[in-house]
Amino acid sequence: MLELELQPHVGIGPAKLGAIRSDIRSALEQVGLSLDTSSDRQDYFDGIQVEYTDEKCSFIGASWSQRYIVKFAGLNVFNVSSEELFATLSTCDGSGEHAYNTYDYLFPNQLVTLWEADQQYDRLGGESRVIWAQIGIGNEVYREAVQRIKGGA
Repeated sequence: MLELELQPHVGIGPAKLGAIRSDIRSALEQVGLSLDTSSDRQDYFDGIQVEYTDEKCSFIGASWSQRYIVKFAGLNVFNVSSEELFATLSTCDGSGEHAYNTYDYLFPNQLVTLWEADQQYDRLGGESRVIWAQIGIGNEVYREAVQRIKGGA
């Protein structure tokens, strides 16, 4: 099974933040992930969402798939409880206290996002644990877009 390492400020596996769209497509296809759907600003590759700003990658999100494992700090992010992954990311972020919630979260130093924790996403544990639906990473362009949406500076 393909193992994709999530590296804040860098990428997820061969998909790298800041890379141009054609390079992202080529890199993911080289590891066996084919382009499922595409729009003006997004591509989807078997559970991997890639968003572009001016044709450069600004966000990469991954959901569970039978084709790959996403790892962060030695953890398979889709085979660990949402609370444990949140706590690990909190420690690694180094930006102070973080209040766990099950909807969404952005760790400001790492620019790592978590979205929708629920038992239905526990594909490996028979829906017995609360697992995040998606983990993602962004760059400064992504941070600025989030701040505009939320009305912050």
